[in-house]
Amino acid sequence: MKNIQEIPNLKELILGIWKQLKKERKNELFVFLLVTAASALGEIVSLASILPFLGALTNPESLFKIQILDTIFSIFGIVESRQILQPITYLFCISVIITAMFRLLNIWLKVKISASIGTDLSCEAYRRTLYQPYSVHMKRNSSKVISVTTTQINETITGLNLILQLGTSIVISLSILITLITINWRIALICGLTFSFIYLLLAKYVQRKLKTNSRIISRGYKGQQKALQEGLAAIREVLLDGTQSTYLRIYEKEDYPMRQKQAINSFIATFPRFLLESVGLFLLAIISLALVKNTNKELLIIPTIGTMALGAQKLLPALQQIYNSWAGVKGMSSSIYGVLKMLEQEINIQNTYKSIKPFVLKSGIQFRNVSFSYGNDSKKYDIRDLNLTINKGQVIGIIGKTGSGKSTFVDLLMGLLKPTKGEILIDENNLYNEKNYKTLSSWRSAISHVPQEIYLSDNSIEENIAFGENLSQISRIKVKKAAKFAQIESFIENLPEKYATYVGERGIRMSGGQRQRIAIARAIYKNSKILVLDEATSALDTKTEREVMSSINQVSKNLTLIIIAHRKSTILNCDRILHIENGKIIKDGTPKEVINQI
Repeated sequence: MKNIQEIPNLKELILGIWKQLKKERKNELFVFLLVTAASALGEIVSLASILPFLGALTNPESLFKIQILDTIFSIFGIVESRQILQPITYLFCISVIITAMFRLLNIWLKVKISASIGTDLSCEAYRRTLYQPYSVHMKRNSSKVISVTTTQINETITGLNLILQLGTSIVISLSILITLITINWRIALICGLTFSFIYLLLAKYVQRKLKTNSRIISRGYKGQQKALQEGLAAIREVLLDGTQSTYLRIYEKEDYPMRQKQAINSFIATFPRFLLESVGLFLLAIISLALVKNTNKELLIIPTIGTMALGAQKLLPALQQIYNSWAGVKGMSSSIYGVLKMLEQEINIQNTYKSIKPFVLKSGIQFRNVSFSYGNDSKKYDIRDLNLTINKGQVIGIIGKTGSGKSTFVDLLMGLLKPTKGEILIDENNLYNEKNYKTLSSWRSAISHVPQEIYLSDNSIEENIAFGENLSQISRIKVKKAAKFAQIESFIENLPEKYATYVGERGIRMSGGQRQRIAIARAIYKNSKILVLDEATSALDTKTEREVMSSINQVSKNLTLIIIAHRKSTILNCDRILHIENGKIIKDGTPKEVINQI
């Protein structure tokens, strides 16, 4: 895709959206096109019926001098002028009503289809984001993702409305112009060419400004999200340090230019209407004067002027809608482009396979010459030439300094990161076997992971323990059993609302130790046979930690446990200790063999 400085033109944006549409939406757009054509036909009929209607009101005898009307009158047996007014009035009223009905149907379909497409695009953008590899998520700014999937999607929906409005207005304008040309081609061409020339001149003049403003608005949305996330996520520190004004200034710095550019874009999109109304009235006055002075009095001068005036009244708003829609889409082009880029994210089929059941480990996990680098520099591996076997049911402790590669090793083991070199075998099965996509997904679902930085959703304790399950499917018995093993049951039972107690955003109403125990209960609820604890008990006191670890060891005899810890007491009962430094295992042995030598 192109650089952000090279936002695609309107045609490329429309084609980009079209490629992302479901077949169902394309069919709906085809129906919309038919209704638009019917609306245009209705405009032709209603406009064409004005001429005989005004003629019947002012000079009914003159209508017999128009050959096509005289032929129609003869077919229906109309021979006198007094017989004309009533049927022509009915015909005019019916055409107006039918035209209005089609226009309303057109508007209803437009907003309905735009909303449906918006849901499709938003869900697909989020889906393609969720199914990206973990390595992609590590490099990504969450505020950018949130901005695209919320604000920029909303702008894209508005843009879709404008694109559909643009198409409708073009068809309507052409139908009105063709009808006016049929009535009086000279007047129609003068008005049509004058209006079109002015709009095209304005469009050429403002398009660069609209595109520039669009980029500033898009950056403003992302900056807003970033400022909000940073200020609210660190609210404790903000309150302690009294730095509210600092974060407010950061927010204002992003917000002010964005609002100003939105205002300018809005002005650019609407101001031509008032200019063209004056030009239209001026032209109408000049043309009317010319008709009166130079036209044979026997012709329908007043009906012709009235028809042209009404035609111009219809044509001018339609042309304004074309310009307004074009300017609006141009002003939102950066947001639409951002959404398209997210929709074009490639997804590896291995990341979308939903396992039927978790992998059942029979023998063990093996690392063969595994190396990994977050970047492209092969000389700077975070994990280097790792050869290791972990047998089923072993309790493995991992120690090492910060930045030594412990978490990277665990991410590789869990199948979140793919080795840059080497293989990871699960019961002799290559974890990244391209011929069997089920292996990776099945392996991931077999693991429960408790990180040091616990994420709790703004829901009840019960929903956080049974994380990811629908409320109606949660097993209360399993929840209570997991809480008991995690040594948090008594705390929950003493709360007024017990398991229905809300924990607050990111668990802000819970202490660090309580959050960790809820996370451990979550892992136990999952009933996984492979449990990874990454500094998961660091916020617990020694007694509680000992009780938690004792409970975990009782969960299953077949549990394979991986523990990253800094406390020696956490890993004293492990079968093996791996000491990792600079991405390599420098010691591998019993707790006594490894810990005593540190």
